Amino acid sequence: MKRNKFLNAWIVACFSFFLFACADKDEMEGPLTLKTGLLKDIGYTTAVCGGEISGGRDIGERGVCWSTTPSPTRKDSHTTDGHGRGEFRSSITGLSEGTQYYVRAWVETADGVQYGDEKTCVTLAHGRPTLLMMGVVAVEETTAEVQAQVFTDGGLEITERGLLYCLKSAGTGELTLENASKLPVAGTTGELKGKISDLADHATYVCRAYVSYAGGTVYSDAIEFSTLSYADPKVEIQHVVAANTSFEVTVNALSGTPLPILEYGVVWGSVSGPTIADHRIHLGEGDGETSTTVAQLEEGTVYYVRPYARNKNGVVYGQEVTVATLSNKATIATRMTTYVTAHRAYVGGEILNTGILQAPVTEAGVCWSENEHPTVADHKLPAVGISNDRLAFDSLLLFPLKPQTKYYVRTYVTNAYGTNYGDEYSFTTRQPVADYFKAEGSSGDNPVFNALNLTPTYPGGTASEDQQEAYEQLSRILTAYGNRKLTAYRIYLVPNKEGQTRYIYTTIQYQNSSGTAYVGTWRAKVDWDADYVYTVSHHEISGGNATNIYNSAVKNGQEEELSRSVDYLTFSPFVIDWDNENSTTVNSAFYIIPVNQPDHYKRMGVFRYTSLTSAEDWW
Repeated sequence: MKRNKFLNAWIVACFSFFLFACADKDEMEGPLTLKTGLLKDIGYTTAVCGGEISGGRDIGERGVCWSTTPSPTRKDSHTTDGHGRGEFRSSITGLSEGTQYYVRAWVETADGVQYGDEKTCVTLAHGRPTLLMMGVVAVEETTAEVQAQVFTDGGLEITERGLLYCLKSAGTGELTLENASKLPVAGTTGELKGKISDLADHATYVCRAYVSYAGGTVYSDAIEFSTLSYADPKVEIQHVVAANTSFEVTVNALSGTPLPILEYGVVWGSVSGPTIADHRIHLGEGDGETSTTVAQLEEGTVYYVRPYARNKNGVVYGQEVTVATLSNKATIATRMTTYVTAHRAYVGGEILNTGILQAPVTEAGVCWSENEHPTVADHKLPAVGISNDRLAFDSLLLFPLKPQTKYYVRTYVTNAYGTNYGDEYSFTTRQPVADYFKAEGSSGDNPVFNALNLTPTYPGGTASEDQQEAYEQLSRILTAYGNRKLTAYRIYLVPNKEGQTRYIYTTIQYQNSSGTAYVGTWRAKVDWDADYVYTVSHHEISGGNATNIYNSAVKNGQEEELSRSVDYLTFSPFVIDWDNENSTTVNSAFYIIPVNQPDHYKRMGVFRYTSLTSAEDWW
């Protein structure tokens, strides 16, 4: 019986140890939580605080720290009250009478010293009241509610108490009864709360509480707060009518708040987003609606027009409208997109009017140059299907562009009376993809190379028609070659002995009926010019499996299809461009785009290949 009692006690002890050990481990593995305790027993030079610690790892010493400025650290005055998790109590000594202190709990951990939330208090004082600023709440445009606390009267009669405030920009130094506005608040000790009115909106104020007695005045620490801003005025263009060299515009302005409109009017310019620094007409003050005529403009020209209003907080602008002065010529606006890569950009346009006589539009499109004010004598790309019944065209592809080059672009429109141009934009193309197609991370004879990859499932629907056709042709050729199965079509950029990319390998990867993998390779020399336009030469079938595939294709009457499939990149110069304007790494895809046939692009996945070695000239 005694043995059973001993056994039962041993089991309970082990189980309890297991439970406590698990609980402690869970607590150790949880995040650190450190709370600063309440400040209690506040005296003339002493106070009591503490804290509570849970979670964390490698918990060391702990305590509280304090200072007369916010965010005290262990470099300031502090206590050390044991170590480890749990609650602890700290006795704070050596304080000054009638002084505000900031207190935080601290603890040493594996990640350094950590701090708890901040608490504040004011010590008692002999012969004078003590008070503490608590905070500012319910801040509006012209009012704010301030809260403070008067702890003791110091055994004296309080003759007045309240709040002091002034604009921070006034620069009056420390607030006193002599240099600040005041709001008296009835009472003696206890809560001191008042609502300050007649403030300015959108302004920063300094505020502190005060208590006066027969021997003088004591003040709390000061705090800052900012009033809210009134809503911006509403300013709108009611209507606009264009003439040959002018337009008439009506502007409506409405404050909607007690803050008056000091000025409203209209601004305009030849580029989007005009401001009061551009052309401006002042129409009035306060709320109102006024019309004006903007004159001495150019015929057949696009202008951007915005209403504006100004109050003491600044200038706001209304919605922009586009105005085209009349002419026998048509007028057009440029629609620039954000799609810009190393070699491509997209720009669209919209014909705003077809001229006074509505002469038929004969051509419209986009022109661009490396110089400002491009014309149709520079690079141009006409839109398809533009007429007086179809006045807008989607973004047109500007191609080929030079990498890292600034271009200027604008639209144009032509009728029997001449050519007009839209507003001008500029953009800078991205860095060349060639920066990423190079040997990296070399290790002995096995450096790392970039390659382009096309498989039956990648890149899927984004491949071009001739790209898909080439893949299907290769599949048919390999099927005829002893029922082989095409698994991947890949292009490798291969360096020479000096580590410079100088060769392009085109490989067909396939399997026989037993699943054994094979590779056939076609190779050529590759060069590129200063604009990163690639050309290839010295084509060669590198023997082995490629020769077997070629012989089979010749035998089956598929030689032309094979040649077109494996050499289609080499028929004309091409560029290698980013997949889109946001591509950032090689873990993406790139476009191979023939310079003379951009619609025959090839979109290929990118991967790093580690099984190629440098090559040398074979011709």
